[in-house]
Amino acid sequence: MVNWEFYDNQTPQSVKDLVDSARAGKPTAPTRGPKTLRTWKQNSEVLAGLSDGLANEGVSAGEATLLGLKIAKGGK
Repeated sequence: MVNWEFYDNQTPQSVKDLVDSARAGKPTAPTRGPKTLRTWKQNSEVLAGLSDGLANEGVSAGEATLLGLKIAKGGK
């Protein structure tokens, strides 16, 4: 998780690439949630209760979460 955004299924190399791109000012899009990496200031406003209008942007649940839900409901 970076600034409250999700980057699923990371490897050591993909994390290095993620950090390098963020440091270069070209952040990688999260794997779910908003399509852009929000700044810490933007996320702190959301955590304080201000809406950023992005609640419905992007995928909200990853594959592992959906599989867990399916198993919990008795499916396979």
